[in-house]
Amino acid sequence: MLPFESSFSNDEITRYSKQMLVPSFGVDSQRKLSKSRALIVGIGGLGSPVAFYLVGGGVGSVTLVDFDVVEEGNLHRQIIHSSSMIGQLKIDSAYETLSRYSPHSNIEIVDHKISENDDKSEELVGDHDVIVDCSDDMKVKFLLNDLCLKHSKPLGWKRERE
Repeated sequence: MLPFESSFSNDEITRYSKQMLVPSFGVDSQRKLSKSRALIVGIGGLGSPVAFYLVGGGVGSVTLVDFDVVEEGNLHRQIIHSSSMIGQLKIDSAYETLSRYSPHSNIEIVDHKISENDDKSEELVGDHDVIVDCSDDMKVKFLLNDLCLKHSKPLGWKRERE
């Protein structure tokens, strides 16, 4: 039996027990994860699985940022969305899916496009522990990098093929 503190509900203990049993991870890491805040920019082909894994792993708060709508031609790779969600904002569709997937993460949605000289973008980066760039816009990628450097925040991103 693991030395769980009362900070975890019985459901959380059941859900996350296998990762808490990993010696290099453990209960303390799960506790830190449950108190962390992640920002995901772009809820498309890359942002969809990232959101599932962060919420599924027990990240305490996940903020989804996107401004686009769900399109049928993207459903084959944007796994967080479904046919019934075509035409909805991606953040609304993702919120609906993730809320059903795991009740333990606080999911916030922001209908926004990251842009230069934008107080909202700067505030979003500053308020989170880790930023994950899942955008498909090089300008956004550079802006996020600059904001993360400014706020000393770690930035996760996918390297484009050369």
